[in-house]
Amino acid sequence: MNVSSEIHLSVVIPAFNEEGNVGPVLEDTLRVLSAEAAIGPFEIVVVDDGSRDETGARAEVYGARYPNVRVLRHPENRGIGAALRTGYAAARGQWVVATCADGEVPVSDVIELLKLTPGMDLVVSARQRQPGSGKRQLFSKAYHCLTNLLVGFDLSGMEGIYVVRRDVLKDLAMTSNTPLLNLEIIMQCVARGCRIARGQMHVLPRLSGQSKMATWRSILKVILETLLLRLRLFRAKMFGRFGSGAVPARPADSN
Repeated sequence: MNVSSEIHLSVVIPAFNEEGNVGPVLEDTLRVLSAEAAIGPFEIVVVDDGSRDETGARAEVYGARYPNVRVLRHPENRGIGAALRTGYAAARGQWVVATCADGEVPVSDVIELLKLTPGMDLVVSARQRQPGSGKRQLFSKAYHCLTNLLVGFDLSGMEGIYVVRRDVLKDLAMTSNTPLLNLEIIMQCVARGCRIARGQMHVLPRLSGQSKMATWRSILKVILETLLLRLRLFRAKMFGRFGSGAVPARPADSN
């Protein structure tokens, strides 16, 4: 599995202080994808985003055991967007998907989205979420309101995980260090006229621990980057140059 064209799917898993979850998530991902013949060869790219616990070490156990598991490590915490950029830059599969290290995303949903990829460049998904904490729901609603208001882009039905062609992904401008990176990718695909299908995903409770996203610090970072994205769109004449790739991408972090 040394040639990128032989890999059908790259699963990128950003992880920050998920020592109790990363092992079970890797076990489940390996088991479910290996049992699905239609998936073909796949790889898992774990990006340890400067964890202060044993997340990286526990992921490395799987990297040593399985040739299709790679572990990349940031020396310090840079944010989920930066972790995704590192994973996307390292991905070698024809299709790329990012999932969570906390067990919230069922691997079976990745398989269902992959079934929608023929003839497509991007498959997005709507979240089917179980009732969560008030803080998490507040963060989600605030994020959608901000993107709609400040960027003029409605994420409804596209807020879940997505599967994207690697040859499309590598040509996109990606700068965010927050979850706003996902919006950057989807907006550029829409602006470029990419072929997009829609599916569904379910959100399960975390296996253990607390969410790193539903914090006021995370919310303020997203607000700031949303404002910066709005400024970039304005300078790029409201989508034209942004969608054509004229806004340069900052080099992805490497290890």
